[in-house]
Amino acid sequence: MKLRPCAPWIVSVIALAGCDLLSGGSGSSPPTITATQTPQGSTAVVGGPGGGVVATQRPGEQTAVVGGPTGGVAVRQTPGGSTVNIGGPGGGITLGTGPGGAVTLGGIPIPAPGNPTAPAPTAPSPAPSPAPAPSPATPDPGAAAPVPGGVSPPIFCAGSEEIVRTGVVIDGAAGPAIMASGSCEVVCNQCTLRSTLVALSASGSAEVVLNGGRITGGRQSIVATGSAEVTTNGTVIEGPTSRSGSAELTVQ
Repeated sequence: MKLRPCAPWIVSVIALAGCDLLSGGSGSSPPTITATQTPQGSTAVVGGPGGGVVATQRPGEQTAVVGGPTGGVAVRQTPGGSTVNIGGPGGGITLGTGPGGAVTLGGIPIPAPGNPTAPAPTAPSPAPSPAPAPSPATPDPGAAAPVPGGVSPPIFCAGSEEIVRTGVVIDGAAGPAIMASGSCEVVCNQCTLRSTLVALSASGSAEVVLNGGRITGGRQSIVATGSAEVTTNGTVIEGPTSRSGSAELTVQ
């Protein structure tokens, strides 16, 4: 079998392992050399299949590994540049030359000389600490909850609720805008109450206070029965009012 001469770069790589193809080395016995040549390229192994040097030459690519197929030094040369890896394919140092050549140390890229624009490694920014969640306000179960201006649904209460509405419009349509019974307490400040029948109906021991605003009832504006108490302060009343039993209706 006719072998082509070793390329200078292959001889240089073999010398890294202390091998000399011409003299047979300085040891007591010459190294074992296996050479294979195919149309796809040539391969030379010094020291056995897993030996110290493996050199491969293919069209457009030359590769040499010192220390076995996955040894400590690997050299690869292509028309686009050369790559040297020290410490195995995933080793600690990788050198690249030619277009896009780069140097990495322990997996971290290092700017190459003459390439000042290469980014330096940066540590990841720590994640911002989440803002503490605001403490929920503790509601006072005995306090009346005011409602800001706007349109409010009709008020129906029959227990001991305390309800406050301010600057709202309450349209009961064919039913009352406010129907209070039991021990319910309702306060309306500057509200507009209207219904095609009875706008406000109070019974039981309910207490209803209207401060300003307007109340309009198509049949009756206010009806108070039982022991209910209804007080209006400066409220415009449109429609008849009535009371029965011990109910109280105070218009001021």
